[in-house]
Amino acid sequence: MREFEAPEIIYRDEDLLVVNKPAGLLSQQSLDKRRPHVVSWVERHLGVKAALHHRLDKDTSGVLVLGLSKRVNAKLTDLFRDHEMRKTYWALAKPRPEDARTEFSVLNHVAPVRDAKKKLLRMVEVRSGGWKAETDFRVLARAEGFDWIEAKPKTGRTHQIRIHLAGVKRPIWGDFLYGGKNEGYPRLMLHARVLEFPHPFSGDTLELVAPAPADFRAFLERVPKSVTPES
Repeated sequence: MREFEAPEIIYRDEDLLVVNKPAGLLSQQSLDKRRPHVVSWVERHLGVKAALHHRLDKDTSGVLVLGLSKRVNAKLTDLFRDHEMRKTYWALAKPRPEDARTEFSVLNHVAPVRDAKKKLLRMVEVRSGGWKAETDFRVLARAEGFDWIEAKPKTGRTHQIRIHLAGVKRPIWGDFLYGGKNEGYPRLMLHARVLEFPHPFSGDTLELVAPAPADFRAFLERVPKSVTPES
């Protein structure tokens, strides 16, 4: 892994490490043990053992939290289970001019489709069974060729934001799996922007913000400055 592809440290104390994961880097080890991932980078470059409590897809950039101590791991598990980890994502999605809504929510049930070796192929919406999936969306701005959308998932299902936007005919650009195609976009244009949660021990609210990477910012430059939040 080249140095400029290394995760950026956003926050660190004796128990927690929060990084801005670059797109293209795995969150954790895959079947191919030679491929670099965030956990191995932490152990190799920071000299500490780290436990991962959630994941980002390989081509998704943004906030990722790891536990650095045994005492914090159960606490982090509880925070995720109790939905106290409040996440905000940014997506660049295919525009849908006939839908003028600036805010909308999606609530459905999803289930995985796997191959014979149990490898996940994709998630699909199901009418019965499956897992509840809910996301609130807000259109931050519209630009030539894309809508800039803020997503706040209320549940944490695999590919949740991707399948929800595809389901309302706003697939994320670069998302080949769910119909987003390339159209000149370098990768899946999804960025985990903010993670907010109470510190497991102090109780202080942590609001951890991951700056958008250069490939994402390049498209945000097309958005009128009057509607562009700090990126």
